[in-house]
Amino acid sequence: MLDTGIYNDELVTVRLISATGVFDEIVGGSASQLSTRLSEVLRGKAAAVYTIEIAWGVNREYLKVILKR
Repeated sequence: MLDTGIYNDELVTVRLISATGVFDEIVGGSASQLSTRLSEVLRGKAAAVYTIEIAWGVNREYLKVILKR
């Protein structure tokens, strides 16, 4: 998360979204758990540009990721 000051121990959902709209969803409570699972998902993906959506409570953050192989 970019701004951890607005995080209040809510459940966090991370979605890895491809340019075609297909997504993988990861749900967890700890940053280390989510990070590990996201790394596993990315290992199986083709080189492309992806959007990562991080959602908790009423908050959303979006990041663009360029995956090179």
